[in-house]
Amino acid sequence: VDRRDRTYREGDLVVATVESSRAGYLYLLYCDAESDVYAVFPNRYQQSNYVRANEKVVVPTDGSNFQLRIVKPFGTEVLKAIVTDKPIKTMSLPDLTKADATKLDVTTLRNAIKAMSVDGVDSLDPDDGRDIYDWAEHSVEVFTLPASADRDIRQPKRFFFGAGISEYEDKRIRNLT
Repeated sequence: VDRRDRTYREGDLVVATVESSRAGYLYLLYCDAESDVYAVFPNRYQQSNYVRANEKVVVPTDGSNFQLRIVKPFGTEVLKAIVTDKPIKTMSLPDLTKADATKLDVTTLRNAIKAMSVDGVDSLDPDDGRDIYDWAEHSVEVFTLPASADRDIRQPKRFFFGAGISEYEDKRIRNLT
């Protein structure tokens, strides 16, 4: 995403850049704070989801009327990029490219996950009637706040305290037992 701290306020625009080390078919999903999931890539303006290795894909693309604008609900949200070696049959390109962002129903998501999963498969034989996908994924959490929020309402920052141990001994400090 285009902000180092991944924090956005109401009305802010989000720009995501995705790069895969391997060629394949990219699906960029956005899960909002109420767990609604949207496919934001491919979309109406970026209809081909085939990406070349090391190609940077920017969503939304420059020049499109599509924007990822932060609106209610607020909280922790997730952008998930999935790259597969072949198109996911249960996530058809014509369905995903009808709109700027396509809301995905639970059945579509479940079928896509099931299609990519090899759990419970006795063999990876391509003749067993099941599609086997080679895939990779990466998720980024995004934190969204109302415009009126006067401070960051996320979890408090973490702090680290470290203690070093050396070969030197101070006789004034008792041993831990």
